[in-house]
Amino acid sequence: MFLRQSDINGLNYWLGIYNSDDSLTNIAENFTKSPEFDALYGNISNKQFVNQIYYNVLGRAPDTNGYNFWLAQLNQGMTKGEMITEFSESFENIVKTGYLP
Repeated sequence: MFLRQSDINGLNYWLGIYNSDDSLTNIAENFTKSPEFDALYGNISNKQFVNQIYYNVLGRAPDTNGYNFWLAQLNQGMTKGEMITEFSESFENIVKTGYLP
């Protein structure tokens, strides 16, 4: 999402938060309130956000059905943190990163 590797201190901090029974969505919501998130995504439309998340998380352009689905979700009240969590935990991202939760 931030187009960089996690820094070790930040990774350890958020793993500690997660291990204390906080949800991935709550953690993602915190990310959306960060200056780094604001610098990358702060003043863009939902349409632009969907495109950017596809490129930044999955490394590709959105397919039409996926784009329309996620845009509708955001327009109907899904938060950006919720969407980021869905992308993070998607089968496509798990295969791409090799990370199995």
